[in-house]
Amino acid sequence: MFNKYIFFCNYPHKIMTRILTLLFIAWTLFSCNTNVQKSGNSDGQKDPTHLEFQTDKRVETMYIVFLLSDYPLLTPFPNSYQANALAYFNKYKNHTAVLLAKKLVQRGFVADYAVNWLFQHTNFPEFTNNQTVNFPFSIRPMNSDSLELFRKELINFYTETQCEKFFKSQETFLDKIATDVKDSFTRKDIIQVIENYFGTKKPAKYYVILSPLLHSGGFTIERTDQNELYALIGPGGAKDSIPVYDKIYLEQDMVIHEFSHNYSNPIVEQFMAESKKFETDLYPGIKEKIQQEGYATWESFMLELMVRATTIRIVENVYGKEAATELTDYEKSVGFDYVTEIVEELKIYETQRDKYPTLIDFYPNILRRLGEIKTQAAN
Repeated sequence: MFNKYIFFCNYPHKIMTRILTLLFIAWTLFSCNTNVQKSGNSDGQKDPTHLEFQTDKRVETMYIVFLLSDYPLLTPFPNSYQANALAYFNKYKNHTAVLLAKKLVQRGFVADYAVNWLFQHTNFPEFTNNQTVNFPFSIRPMNSDSLELFRKELINFYTETQCEKFFKSQETFLDKIATDVKDSFTRKDIIQVIENYFGTKKPAKYYVILSPLLHSGGFTIERTDQNELYALIGPGGAKDSIPVYDKIYLEQDMVIHEFSHNYSNPIVEQFMAESKKFETDLYPGIKEKIQQEGYATWESFMLELMVRATTIRIVENVYGKEAATELTDYEKSVGFDYVTEIVEELKIYETQRDKYPTLIDFYPNILRRLGEIKTQAAN
C-alpha cells in the first residue's frame, strides 16, 4: 500500500535496515501476456488460490537500469541472474536512460513514488501511460517533462539493448523462481485469511511479483482501473547463486504484511488526526530507530505499527506462536516497541468479533491503548 507520508519501501527486511538511513528505493510493476512469466493452472485459468506468482519484464528492465546506475539498494545477495545481466548490459552504462535515472533518483524519484509511476504504464515496447494506480503523486510533485523523457528513454533502452533477447535467455530461470515459490506456498487461502481478519473484502485479483534484483523487502500497489493488488518482493537470500524466497521470509511475513497494507492503511488514515495527540509523548523515544527503518514521520510510523501488529496476529493464528514470537522480537528490535501493546489489544478484538465485525469498528480501542501507553510513559 502506498504511504503518502513518506516515500520509503514499505517493509525492508533485516538485511536492509541500516542501508535505508542513506538511500531508499525499490521498484515495482505488474505485467501480463508476453511481458510476464506466470505460475498458475496448466489450462491458463486463474489460480483458484486467488493468488498468483509472477515475474515481470518491466520490473526487470527498470531494475537493470538501476543496476547499471550503481544504485546501492538492490539485492545484497549475488546471484547468477544479476551476474548475467551485468555481463549482457554493462556496455550500456552510459545509455541516456541510465544517466537520467541517476538524476531522477537524486530528485526523489524513489521507492513508492517510482513504483507507482511505473505501474501506470503498459508493457514494453509500447510502455504507454494509460493505467491508474491509487497513489498521491501530488505529495511529491516532479517535473512532468523529465518523467516523460524517462519513459521514452526506457523504451529506447529496451529496444536498443535488445532486452527481449536477454529475457529469452533467462526465461527458464525466471519461470522456475515463480513456480518454485507457488509450489512451496502452503496456505493457498491466505488472502481470505487476511480479509476475514479485517472484516473487509475487496473484489480484486492478487499478484505476487518476484524480482531477483529487488532489495530484501517489498512494496504493495493498488491498480484501481482493474481492481488488482500487487506485492513486489525481493529475495531474502541466495544459495548456489539462486535467489531464495524461504517460507518464513515470504509466506510467514512478506506476503501477509504487504497485502495487509491495503486493508490496514485506510483504517489508520481515517483516524490519523486523532492519533496525532500521542505523537509528542510516544514518538521521540523511538524516533531514531524508526528513521533508520525509513519512516521519518509519526504518520508513517502509525501505518507501519498497525500493519506489523496485525501481521503478527495473523501469523500466530495461521502458523503458530513460535513464528509470531520471532516476528515480534524482530519488530521490537527495529523500533516498533509498542507493537506488543497493540498485539494484546488485537487479541481482544479477535474474541469479540460479534461486537466488532471489522477492525475499523474496533480501532478506537487501539487509540485508547495508545493513550494508556502515553500515560505510562509520563509516569
